[in-house]
Amino acid sequence: TTKSILVFCLFFSLLILSIHTLSIKIEPHREECFYEKIENQNVKVTVDFQVASGGFLDIDTKVLSPSNQILHHLSRQTEHKITFNANEVGFYKVCFSNQMSTMTPKIVSFEITVGELGDPDVAKLEHLDPIEQAVMKLSEGMATVQSEQRHLKTRERIHRDLTEHANEKMLWWGFFELLVMLCMGIFQVFYLRKFLESKGRV
Repeated sequence: TTKSILVFCLFFSLLILSIHTLSIKIEPHREECFYEKIENQNVKVTVDFQVASGGFLDIDTKVLSPSNQILHHLSRQTEHKITFNANEVGFYKVCFSNQMSTMTPKIVSFEITVGELGDPDVAKLEHLDPIEQAVMKLSEGMATVQSEQRHLKTRERIHRDLTEHANEKMLWWGFFELLVMLCMGIFQVFYLRKFLESKGRV
């Protein structure tokens, strides 16, 4: 029926978002910038990032408008979600800076989500019947679940890297203890032999 087709189209129109997910390695004393083209005004843009590994897991972040105006500036953040309305058409710039680090690179995972606000093709919630409202809420819930899944994957990778790093340290510490004990044993054998030889001469 026409109503079913309308609900179906509504469901997919709510899922039409531009989502770019990337991971980038930022060397010490470097800044990496990424550009997102916005073709319409009054667009909601979300930048969600996490530092996956490196140093104290912190990074400096800036978001600049096409007119080079600083919209957001964060210092030494491990993770954050930046949301703003793009009122200008053009290229928006997102920069991650590792200038504070002297020798440790950072790996940053981030996603840029672009979705239009006030889309004239999507009716307001109070103008929809119960089925259409349920479809709209379901699509919003799916988008939230997808975002949380990406967060959990990044967190799992962070914890896995920390665990592997700790295990590697414990392994090397075990080798060091074994080497120290071996050296002490050899030293004691030679010392005891010299002691017995000196006693035998007496």
